[in-house]
Amino acid sequence: MLNLDELHFVPHSSFQSLFEQQEVKELWAFLKTPNNLIRIDAALYLGKSPLEVITPNLLTLYIFSDDVDKSLKDRYKKICGAFIKAIANELGYSQNQSRIKLKASTVTRPQLFSTSTTYSKKAC
Repeated sequence: MLNLDELHFVPHSSFQSLFEQQEVKELWAFLKTPNNLIRIDAALYLGKSPLEVITPNLLTLYIFSDDVDKSLKDRYKKICGAFIKAIANELGYSQNQSRIKLKASTVTRPQLFSTSTTYSKKAC
């Protein structure tokens, strides 16, 4: 079973104040839960976007609800992408150069992100 409890995130200076918020620390812990790590790892292995795969789980969090100011929600989405990148790096993946456009949101498959990054296994 994947366990990244000891993985620490060192935020870029642009995320420093945001990372100090309790909601963001909870998001970091949420992404490292076993259920989310399994989804992230499977998406990485299959060459899919981890963000797309965990969006249904992210949408259960208040910080991604319609009650949150759009500009603040955008900052949460950016730091979420940085968290995914840190997890992917820890699991042995590196970021691909190009971004992919995600499918539009539907009633049965809501989407939080319009574009995302994919990752490839690092060469040994």
